[in-house]
Amino acid sequence: MLLLLFSLLVATPTAPISSPTPIVAAAARHDIHLSLLKATVSGNTVALHTSFFKDDLGKMLLGDGGADVDALGSAALGRKFLVYFGKHFGTTANGGAAKTVLSLVTVEDEGDVYAFDLKLTATAPIQTLVLRHTVLFEIYSDQKNLMVLKAGGDETTFLFSADAPQTILTFDLGAK
Repeated sequence: MLLLLFSLLVATPTAPISSPTPIVAAAARHDIHLSLLKATVSGNTVALHTSFFKDDLGKMLLGDGGADVDALGSAALGRKFLVYFGKHFGTTANGGAAKTVLSLVTVEDEGDVYAFDLKLTATAPIQTLVLRHTVLFEIYSDQKNLMVLKAGGDETTFLFSADAPQTILTFDLGAK
């Protein structure tokens, strides 16, 4: 729902502001291909929360036809999403010294979208992270992935695109 609200806020109407029709129509088609991922680093874990429109999930998990993901059921959907997400969201913790494992915590059906809570666990407290986020890049050439990372009391926002699919910086999360 947050993604839909964000889409409504960023949609640019082609008619005067007094006419809400273009905004609503753009949101229904969701011509803006933007995902939001919230991440919180604490010790050796990163809690992740993201959601996707069901039609995009169908395309990402079941092929170009965008089949009905509701037919999969939560357990199968969760397994397929975890495999897909693991291929398209890469992390390197502590310069590769700490191995990481991605796991699914919950899957929630929220009407037009599914929300996913995931957990990334490292073998040691996380001091640095290098992130790669290419979710949906193979489907939408204009896809952008926004990530809000909270760590050590600070919040940093990243925008991933086909031109910049990963951060080129290593963030020292243990220095705070």
